[in-house]
Amino acid sequence: MHDGPKGHAKTTCFDCHKPHDNPAPPADLCAKCHADKAKLVATAEPAKHRVCSSCHAPHKFAIEAIAAA
Repeated sequence: MHDGPKGHAKTTCFDCHKPHDNPAPPADLCAKCHADKAKLVATAEPAKHRVCSSCHAPHKFAIEAIAAA
């Protein structure tokens, strides 16, 4: 996988979402490929920034508000 939307292109929605278990992707989904970045996110302050989607827009894989990141 590569960074950016093209590297995150999956075959179907079900590669990330498991609707019969929990429709939201698992919390460690990003860490499976981005372990180095996930370690940094896990210690981010304030606590609300300890989730990749606090800066990265879901389904877009880009930071939309750089000043807020």
